[in-house]
Amino acid sequence: MKIRDVDADAKRKIVHWFDYIRSQRYFLEELGLLACLPDKLKAQIVLQVYRDTFRQVHIFKNCEPGLLLEIVLKLKLQVYCPRDYLCKQGDVGKEMYIVKSGLLKVIDNNGRILASLNGGSVFGEISVLEIPGSTSGNRRIANVVSVGYSECLSLCKQDLLALLQDYPEKVSSQIDKITQTLEKETGTLLRRCQRMEAGEVM
Repeated sequence: MKIRDVDADAKRKIVHWFDYIRSQRYFLEELGLLACLPDKLKAQIVLQVYRDTFRQVHIFKNCEPGLLLEIVLKLKLQVYCPRDYLCKQGDVGKEMYIVKSGLLKVIDNNGRILASLNGGSVFGEISVLEIPGSTSGNRRIANVVSVGYSECLSLCKQDLLALLQDYPEKVSSQIDKITQTLEKETGTLLRRCQRMEAGEVM
């Protein structure tokens, strides 16, 4: 990092990130073992390893087993350091996230806390799915920052679109259910963001 002239703050974050990863030996062992397995078996193992997390995820409820396995194969595990921003308000949404562990805060551009996210929470679906009626389109409606170390499973929009092509009927039906749920659950947050942008007092 000295050769590349990386600044001190970035070097410190990189060192702390690797320290955390080394402390989570199971994390490294999981990655090594899973890489050797066939895709279908890998998906079954991931479902079992993260079963407690998936049980809390409303968008996976009543999802057909075959489709769920395909979704799981597209998920990527990511680790974030304290004060890392997972997304910023106004950014183009290219992935959605499932919180595996840790605590995240949803904040506006003035630093006001809108919500807290922990294991099983999902965010980023609004911009990825482009929910009808959302004025934000495919843009992030708020900032999401990691409080301490956190682990999230991400699903990128391109992979979701690939699933739409492979399972048009099944996925479309599931997306309709997800959209209906999200329209209810995110309505309050969207209205809160709009009130804050208008300068109204909470």
